[in-house]
Amino acid sequence: GAQAKVRAAFFRGRDAINVHVRAGTYYLAEPFQLDARDSGTAAAPILYTAYAGEKVVISGGVKLTPKWTRMEGGIYRTRVEPGLLFDQLFLDGQRQVLARFPNYDPNESPYNGASPDAFSKSRAATWQNPAGGFIHAMHRHHWGGYHYRITGKTSDGEVIYEGGWQNNRQMGMHPKHRMVENIREELDKPGEWFLDSKTNLLYFIPVNASALPTALVEAARLKHLVEFTGSQKRPVHHVFLRGFIFRHAGRTFMD
Repeated sequence: GAQAKVRAAFFRGRDAINVHVRAGTYYLAEPFQLDARDSGTAAAPILYTAYAGEKVVISGGVKLTPKWTRMEGGIYRTRVEPGLLFDQLFLDGQRQVLARFPNYDPNESPYNGASPDAFSKSRAATWQNPAGGFIHAMHRHHWGGYHYRITGKTSDGEVIYEGGWQNNRQMGMHPKHRMVENIREELDKPGEWFLDSKTNLLYFIPVNASALPTALVEAARLKHLVEFTGSQKRPVHHVFLRGFIFRHAGRTFMD
């Protein structure tokens, strides 16, 4: 609404315009898009700003309202909205760990834990259906890394995957520095979670189960929170965003 008023303001381009956003967390249904119609001038810029002294969070995520059911092994389960896909989960503002192997270790590098056995045939034998999982691996000489999406297994149990285009030095994965995530069977440690997109069920092992009923649960959804869309003939210029906290942007390593 404020954006529409700015675009229609008869004094736009003559006087500076400030749009003040009050405190709160704003969950975006789609990216906030600005184009040539949102431009100001050097003498009369347009500013979108957090209200003085207030905390304004612009979120690309969604607030979940889980109804947890306890299962075996300390796992809790809840249903999520059909079609809701996400690869990051936050509990009271803290990002949780997507089910992975090897398990997350803050003192290990790279990947906070890596293993030559990450997606070996013997490891994959414990996975019923790994499609949708991810492989992350360092370049053989540590010249960056690669990311892959697991698409399934062969009839003899070998993992099938696609990707690796993120690095232009195509010399293969490091034999030891590799890990996998988003595998249901690797959900085995407090702080880990897994989303079954086929059944719309979210599985989570909380570090503190007693805090779960009142915890703020959020999931990252949008890959872009703000988009400036211009062209050489119709550029976007002299419009500013200031004082906002941006959170919950989806990962883009497979794009």
